[in-house]
Amino acid sequence: MNHTHLQHAPALPSSQDIDAWRLDAACAYIGDPDVFFADIQDVDRVRSARMVCRTCPVNDPCLNDALNLAKVDDLGIRAGTTTNQRKHLRLQRMWRCDQEHVDRVLGGIRGVLSAAERDLAVVRAVDLGLSAERLASALRVTPKYAREKISEERKARLHDAATDPDQPCISQLGAA
Repeated sequence: MNHTHLQHAPALPSSQDIDAWRLDAACAYIGDPDVFFADIQDVDRVRSARMVCRTCPVNDPCLNDALNLAKVDDLGIRAGTTTNQRKHLRLQRMWRCDQEHVDRVLGGIRGVLSAAERDLAVVRAVDLGLSAERLASALRVTPKYAREKISEERKARLHDAATDPDQPCISQLGAA
């Protein structure tokens, strides 16, 4: 009897581990990817990298991905921007509050939320009746923390309603 030893192929990353847009990135097909990580003082190499990005069909997801990186991992030219330019974009993002962006992130689209948008995400999660797990995924926090934030928002709403002078209070309802 002939025994064949089968060797298992290495597991491929799941589709969740790969951002499909990367396959369409112009930089994925450049012979010298180091050009994107050139010394910032090497103006010609930096300009060359930025020229590649200028014609790239996936600049938006690339920039979003770069802005999501931790500062320590944010190196080189990404979406035609330098690390310094991305630093300024991050600062602008901190003050942004875009409900459509929040709703997209709550819907499962990857994105970074500003501090104001994170607060709005909790409000929208309560408005839309979303689960703590969905909010946790959007905020990249634990479900326990998301449940706490949802609970705080609901309590605040009850308090606001109870203290609204235009609404009858419970003691007034019994007297009517």
